[in-house]
Amino acid sequence: MAMRWNVRRVSPSCDPGSLDFAYPHDSVAIAEWRPQVAVRTLAHKVLAVANTRIEGTWKAYISDVPGKNHDEEWKLVRSHGVTLQEDLAKAMFPGFAEIPYIR
Repeated sequence: MAMRWNVRRVSPSCDPGSLDFAYPHDSVAIAEWRPQVAVRTLAHKVLAVANTRIEGTWKAYISDVPGKNHDEEWKLVRSHGVTLQEDLAKAMFPGFAEIPYIR
């Protein structure tokens, strides 16, 4: 079964807002859990992506992209991007700042 994502675009002037940071604690919740993802466009061909992880942490990545379809290209950054340092990640994605950052 393919992973479903809850993706939200983030503008430079605001945080992700009401992302759902409820982490699963039983088998039913684990089956229904979806990562929360925020995408920030830094330049036409540069994206930063933050996503929650099932163990209750989050991580952010950055990478260059072709710049043709950011709605699909964030997935490339998520799977192949370089991990952002925690201080930079928290500055770019303040809505995630209260969750432990995995290094």
